[in-house]
Amino acid sequence: MRIIIPNLAIPTLHNVARCLESIKNNCGIEPLLWDCTQKSLIDMFDETHPDIIFLHSSQLDAAFSLVSQEFNFKYILIADKPIPVPKNPAAVLTSPSSTKNWKDNIPVVVATDGSRIAEIHSASYDSTMASDILIQTNGGQITNDMFNYISFLTSSYHTKVIGETPVAFHQYLGKVNMFERATFIKSTRILIDFYGTECWDAAYLKVPAICRKKAADNFWEFNNIKELEVRIDALLHNEQKRSKYIEECYKTVYNGNTQYHVAANLFQCINENNIAQTLHSFVKELQV
Repeated sequence: MRIIIPNLAIPTLHNVARCLESIKNNCGIEPLLWDCTQKSLIDMFDETHPDIIFLHSSQLDAAFSLVSQEFNFKYILIADKPIPVPKNPAAVLTSPSSTKNWKDNIPVVVATDGSRIAEIHSASYDSTMASDILIQTNGGQITNDMFNYISFLTSSYHTKVIGETPVAFHQYLGKVNMFERATFIKSTRILIDFYGTECWDAAYLKVPAICRKKAADNFWEFNNIKELEVRIDALLHNEQKRSKYIEECYKTVYNGNTQYHVAANLFQCINENNIAQTLHSFVKELQV
């Protein structure tokens, strides 16, 4: 079974691709990443004859109408609102705020945050990357509020900063790839998550995270510097509290909050139960 995923700048697509790649030998699938800037939709269909394809709403043009007439396939539509289509999607992948736009007759799956286990499960501690506090700047612009928190953290603790957005602190180490990122997380004592997205990976790696933006009920939050300081000191100096918090967050991840769960939900919605079950089984095997 060939499953085509367009190489678009949509994180969920890349997460699904990695999950499928890790189970392809277990359930007879062939996931293929499609460079849609180099190969047209019609050429891709002619060459691969996909069984399942993910398509963004912007790709449903005249070429899609042609392949819909000539080929038998299921597709998962990535969109925020319904659009006229010559062939109905098997399911829709959308954002949490857009679920209200869809009718009940089409299965809708929400692209939620969750641990990206497929890219981090092999991470191990590295003393050269060790820190008490790790900050990642992958969520966009550095606000004045965030700058003030980073200033406090870098002046008060052994802190390292990584990520896409540079910050004017000598602790900023630059951009890293996904494997280096995982090792940095595994090698810190506490992750500070300003965006409410990085905590899931930290939880899987059994590293405590403190969040500026609420991610789930079990994750600790902070609303000011004093509150952040109190939470950091508890995790650095109270081993019993630290261990309990790590275990609670780890369980939260495995309660349906990984990208394997998102992918499994998608394939269950389109009646590809063998793929869905294999994804669920695989994530259980990765429990650490």
